[in-house]
This record gives sequence, C-alpha cells and structure tokens, in this order.
Amino acid sequence: MLAKEFYTIIQNEESATNFLISKKLLVNVENVLRDKCSSEMKYYIKKERGKERKLLRCKRKVCQTTQSIRKNNRFWTYLYKNGRNYSGLSIGAQLELVYYWCQDLKQSAIITLTGRSAHTVCDWMNLCRDVPVRIFENRNKLGGPGIVIQVDECL
Repeated sequence: MLAKEFYTIIQNEESATNFLISKKLLVNVENVLRDKCSSEMKYYIKKERGKERKLLRCKRKVCQTTQSIRKNNRFWTYLYKNGRNYSGLSIGAQLELVYYWCQDLKQSAIITLTGRSAHTVCDWMNLCRDVPVRIFENRNKLGGPGIVIQVDECL
C-alpha cells in the first residue's frame, strides 16, 4: 500500500475503524451481543473533549451500557491489572505505528516521523513483534495419523 493511500485511510477515526473492520481486525457490530443481557449492540459515536469515539451501545432501553469496539482484542488495546481497557492512542495513530513497523523502519525514524515518545514507540514495536511470534508458537504441527510428510534434503 502506498503511503498516500494509507494516510487517506487514517485521516479520521471512522475511516480507520471501517478499514480494520473490513480486514476483520476489529469486530463487526452485527456479530456483537452484550455479555450480561445477551442483547444486540449498535454503533454509537460519543463526543468527548472535542474528539469522537466509536463505541458499541446496548439496544435495550433498560441497559444502554457502552463498551469499546476494541474490547476483547489484545492487539488494539492495553489491559490494566484491573482488567479495564486502555489505550492513549487513537486507532489511526496505532495504525500509523503498525504501518511504519511493517515498512521495517528503525525506532528512531518512527519517533521522528510520528512525534511519539520513545517509550510509546518501543511498546508498539514490541507488540507488533509479538504477533508473528504468537502465530509461530501456535502453528499446527506437520503430519499426523495417516498423513505422510516427506523431507527433501537437496541443496
């Protein structure tokens, strides 16, 4: 993806969120049920301190509970020890850090380009690095009952 195309995606939270939903990296609202009341959730835009946040809100009049669209997603949010979701970065800012990691830029270059602190960039680079490690650790083993694996040792 070209940088020009990427920056049109992350120019606002709605387009960044829709991009992640289309790539199945965030939940689609059609598949989400409220844990406690098993009612459907719908998108709700909350305006807070001049910023808009996309949340899920329970459709039941009695409930009306909201939850982050990042809930139950280990990559797009941090969890405090008390189990509450937290991430100080917008989804667009998170995508920007992931994009630079995919471009294999050094952390010093990413700090310069984004204006983020060294601590933030280091945390996100470690988080990005952990994804392929987790995939590798959870891979399926080759072979199995009735499946023959042939190893070719030619150079």
